[in-house]
Order: sequence, then C-alpha cells, then structure tokens
Amino acid sequence: DWYVVILFINPELCGRYGILCGTVAIDHLVSTVSVMLEFLTAKGNKFKMRGILKQFCYQFCPADHILYIGIFLDRMCLIHTAGQDDALDAIAEKAMKRDTGARALRSIIEDFMLMANETIAEDYFWQEIPFLYRVHDTPDPEKIQALAEFIRNFGYGLKGVQDEVHPKELQKLLSRVADSPEEALISRLTLRSMKQARYSTECTGHFGLAAKYYTHFTSPIRRYPDLQIHRIIKDNLRGRMNAKRIEHYEKILPEVAKHSSEMERRADEAERECDKLKKVQYMSGHLGEEFWGVISGVTEWGFYVELPNTVEGLVHVTTLTDDYFHYSESTYELIGETTAKRYKLGQKVKIVVAATDSFMRTIDFRVVTGTEDEENEKLNQKLKAKIENM
Repeated sequence: DWYVVILFINPELCGRYGILCGTVAIDHLVSTVSVMLEFLTAKGNKFKMRGILKQFCYQFCPADHILYIGIFLDRMCLIHTAGQDDALDAIAEKAMKRDTGARALRSIIEDFMLMANETIAEDYFWQEIPFLYRVHDTPDPEKIQALAEFIRNFGYGLKGVQDEVHPKELQKLLSRVADSPEEALISRLTLRSMKQARYSTECTGHFGLAAKYYTHFTSPIRRYPDLQIHRIIKDNLRGRMNAKRIEHYEKILPEVAKHSSEMERRADEAERECDKLKKVQYMSGHLGEEFWGVISGVTEWGFYVELPNTVEGLVHVTTLTDDYFHYSESTYELIGETTAKRYKLGQKVKIVVAATDSFMRTIDFRVVTGTEDEENEKLNQKLKAKIENM
C-alpha cells in the first residue's frame, strides 16, 4: 500500500497568512499530492515545494514507505518544479535522512513562526496600536570580546568585535560550529554573552534575530503575552479598537510586559537550579574520577571547566599549588608568577572530581596534569628518551 500525506489547503487562508493551513491526515489517495503541487506552483517560487513536501512525508509516513514516497515525489516534482533552485534537492535529501530529517522539518516550522511573529509586529507597529513586543538589546562589548577570545582557541573568529558586532556574525558562527564537537559549548557561551530578551511596549528591535520588528504571537496556549496579543488583534479585526479600548491597553500593557518578563526570568532560574541539582547528584557518583574538559570561564578566584557531558565545575585558584597565579582582565587568563604558566578560555585540561555540594549546587574540580599542551609535551619527552636509548 502507498501512504502519502494529504494537506487540505484553504487558498484564502494561504493568501492571508502566507502559510499552509488545515488538517494533516494519512490516506491511500495519491492525487491530492498532485493537486497540492499544482497549487504551490501557481504561487510561484515563494514555497520550497520539493523540500517541504518530502519533509512532511518523512514526518508523517510509516518508515517502511519513505523511500517509495521519495521516488514518487521526485517524479511528480520534475513536472511541477522546472527551473527551481538545485538547493531544494539538498534540503530534501537532508530531510529524508533518519538522523537529521526531523531537525530539518522543525527548522522549516520555526521559520514559519518567525515570519509570522515579525509580520504581526511590523503590521501593528505601523498601525500605532498599543502592543506587546519582544525586544533584545545589543550585547555588552566586553562579553563579545570575551567570546571572541574563547572561540579563537577553536579556530573561529568574529568580525566587528572592536566596534559593534552584527547579529549576522553570531548567526554565522553558530552555523560554522554546527555538528562539531564544540557546538554545544560554543552555542551556550554565545547565548550567555548576549543580554536577555524581554517584553516591552516599545519596539526597539531584536538583536539575536536581526529583526527590526518582533513579537511573540504564535503560542497563546502556553505564553500569556501571546494570549494578550491575540486579544488585541481580535479587538482590532472586529472593529472594537475604539478610544476606550486603546486607553485600556495603554494602561495595562506596561505592567503586563514587566510581569511577563519577571515570570520568565523566574521560570528560567528554576530550570537552571533544577539542572544544577541533577548534575551535582550525578557527579556525586563520580568522585575521584578523571575527565578531560574545556576551560569555559576564568575569574580571579579560579576557572570553570566544562566536561563533554555539559557538567561544569570550579577549579579554585587555591588548589593550584605549583605557582601563585594572577588574573589578567585584558586576556581573561590566570598567569603563573614564577613559571608564566597560563590557564585561558578554550584550553583543554584534565581534572579530577574533588567534591560536590547538593545544598549549594556546586561541583569542585582539581587539575590533574595541567593543560593538553603540557600533556603532549610530556609524551614527546618520553618518546624522545626512548628513541635516544634505542
């Protein structure tokens, strides 16, 4: 039996919102796909037809039938997508892979959501109606400088660090580290280097998304700001946005923005504390064990080391007994007074799990053999000695 995804498309809704609306069902009918292709073709190049179709098929079709559906769609798309960009083939091929297909589909859904949020924000900005925006300020230059120093250890760089970094540069960085061993670490530190997004009645732009207009519109069932925005839109569409309603929203929206931002911070903090507790409890079962990690932060009281499993612990400066270390604020390093030994961002070190504290939610590490360069130097010395004795 052949299974295909059927999308019941309402052209009017597509024209109004620019997205595919309707229900999704699995059936034996094949002709619906042809109808869908004809509809998309009539809309021009705005839709990446081939990639979207194959990704929806991957998501909803039984795994045993994916190959046959891919072949069928190849034949159908040859008729309806003549002259389309070859990049669609790459998108579709990636979507058909079991390990990345779901990620590719989520990416398309996220793109639709971002476009919807930006469109709604811009529309209501120019209507000059009281509204809630999602804003994200430009990051502090010092934090971006620290990030640039860190990623340099992995062979990456950022343009415009001395002046004002463009959000596209950070997006390029995240694209370059995708699927690399250091992806999780660099992505997390990039996020830490930026300011926290918040809700506001003033539209000041969203740095992280490089968007001049942005709001949260797509999830009214789980976010109160989205629900508030839907109420504003309904009042406007139904002709109820009179002077009284405008005065009402001008009065309540500042407090809505403030309270929503505070509750978001509170929820994020609760999540972080829960993660910390679980990581401490996990590492309590690994006391005395040795691991390789990467220095993710340097301060005057020591440096933080992140392990491949995302657990982070502190190597306190008082445990570095082979020298007296000074903290260099300009280079984000701890430098030995006598030996000139350095501990800097991005450096690999071998540590032992020394202590954990569930109440304080802290993990303490101690350096075992120093940096990766020192370890390699010792191995080279041993190898050289063996060669000389041969």
